Amino acid sequence: MGRQMSNRVVFWDFDGTLAYRSGGWRGTIAEVLADHEPQLQATPEDVRPHIQSGFPWDNPEVPHPHLSDAERWWKALRPMLATAMAGLGVNTERAWELALLVRAYYLRRSAWALYEDTLPVLRELAGLGWRQLVLSNHVPELPHIADYLGVVPLVERVINSAQVGYEKPHPEIYRQALSYVGQAEMVWMVGDNYACDVVGAQAAGMKALLVRRSHPEAAEFLPDLRAAAAALIASAAGQSRP
Repeated sequence: MGRQMSNRVVFWDFDGTLAYRSGGWRGTIAEVLADHEPQLQATPEDVRPHIQSGFPWDNPEVPHPHLSDAERWWKALRPMLATAMAGLGVNTERAWELALLVRAYYLRRSAWALYEDTLPVLRELAGLGWRQLVLSNHVPELPHIADYLGVVPLVERVINSAQVGYEKPHPEIYRQALSYVGQAEMVWMVGDNYACDVVGAQAAGMKALLVRRSHPEAAEFLPDLRAAAAALIASAAGQSRP
């Protein structure tokens, strides 16, 4: 597949880039309510206005190394989840009980899937000698999710904000990520979030590609990972891109 690409690194965002959780957080909460408070008939769209803030990544300027333990991380999220359920009509005591179930529902294996181009692209770049890592704002169990989806064998490391204690685009999560790869010929960040995966990465000295989800301020947008891989390969070959 051409000459080997030595010491070239790509960091991949996870959720929305490599994989997705069906329904996301809105769907997760709606699933809990469908099973335990079906009379509410709450839909993911009903949930949307109740979870506009409260996740660690909603305030990326605030470090949270004290939540690097999974139990503490989920405990810190519980008040927001309970408040959301109360806002949907669940009485307060019951809402706090149901908030405890969100973790198990969110992590259901059957709800997680890879985009169809994820593994082919990871394998192609691995075959060309690219070093690949995951760098994501996510739940503490991200390494397990990445593992059972088949991503872990193709990446060097899964770097997760819930474990590191900093959310993209905070400079510290990028600093720690870069410390894992040392001196590299070129380093890219690829993700679907303009602020986190493009602006934050570029501020840390990385090159960046926005994929899957466009943004009005983005100078460039690529529709999928195949297009991203082509751009990475072209960059390594010294070819100019539009």
